[in-house]
Amino acid sequence: GGWISGLRGALGRFGALPLAPTGDAAPTAVSSWQEALEASYQRVVVSLDAYRGGALVAALSLSEGSVDADCRRGTMRTASFTLAPTDEIDLEQVRALLAVPGTELRPRRGFRYPDGSVETAALGVYVVDELTYRRGREGATLTATCSDISVRIARNPWTAPFALASGTALGTALAAILTNRYPGIACGFDADSVPETLAVAVFYTEQSGSDPWSDVRKLAADHGYELYMDADGVVQCVRIPDPGSATLTYTYAPGATAIITDETRVLPLARTYNGVIVTGEGSGLTLPVRGEAWDTDPLSETYCDGPFGRVPLLVTSSVATTASAAQSAAEARLAKLRGRVEELSWSQVVNAKLAPLDVVGVTD
Repeated sequence: GGWISGLRGALGRFGALPLAPTGDAAPTAVSSWQEALEASYQRVVVSLDAYRGGALVAALSLSEGSVDADCRRGTMRTASFTLAPTDEIDLEQVRALLAVPGTELRPRRGFRYPDGSVETAALGVYVVDELTYRRGREGATLTATCSDISVRIARNPWTAPFALASGTALGTALAAILTNRYPGIACGFDADSVPETLAVAVFYTEQSGSDPWSDVRKLAADHGYELYMDADGVVQCVRIPDPGSATLTYTYAPGATAIITDETRVLPLARTYNGVIVTGEGSGLTLPVRGEAWDTDPLSETYCDGPFGRVPLLVTSSVATTASAAQSAAEARLAKLRGRVEELSWSQVVNAKLAPLDVVGVTD
């Protein structure tokens, strides 16, 4: 088991879709997402809708495209779409539509079942970073490169001092930052689901190159949470799942579910740690606070008192100003590091319902 950090293209290279076979092969009846995913063929459905102000303004057509989701990046989701004309809208009209600031693109991908019903999953909510329109002897092409809507917060730097009082619930504080920089943002968490409180006041000031999205993600990380934009354009704040105990979202295994096409394993042994030490330092602290978390499982290959020895990752935080906050941050980071590091990457039949931070199983 391991948690998914990135899904490059796994959420969809739209230009090469598997189609139903021809000839005498009889299709197998399927009626659920998992059956369609594991069937011998798929009837794939991909859609791309343009929204403005929360309202649908056009259903667009794709000739190809890709989505890339990776929780190790500040902007988790990026995408590229090559648009196609339809009977209702030509490329000039599509270009004019997408050139209006504030337009959002919402791709979906899924299956058409034998009874004609369609089920799709969201692949993200995007704003256009760059729109490229080319005309030549072979005709016109229109390509949009996009980022998820977290960039609306990242690109709105602090223009005045912003303060959060000591004792503020962490969920309330995170939501306050987000809505201050982008009032239309939707938050999938609150003070009940993220109940920790700020041990000290937090200040953000106007400065060149400030990035409020980075600021709010760091504040969450210092308390042991991962803050990210999900596929529906809602900001989520969760603990990093522990692959050793989390429920598996999906298992790739021999037999009917063997839908991995190739895999690569890399062991970056120089980046293997079996502990995390978080040191909290701030102007309001007379002495630094400290939190430690270690791999204390005697059966683990990276057992802290075994042959590997003690190899901690050292982290300094200006927000973890209590011992409990430092300890929570240390334990959260260890969940991402515990055990021998082995990076497994693979290509697979697309499962659009998977997302970064999902925990999956893989069996050779």
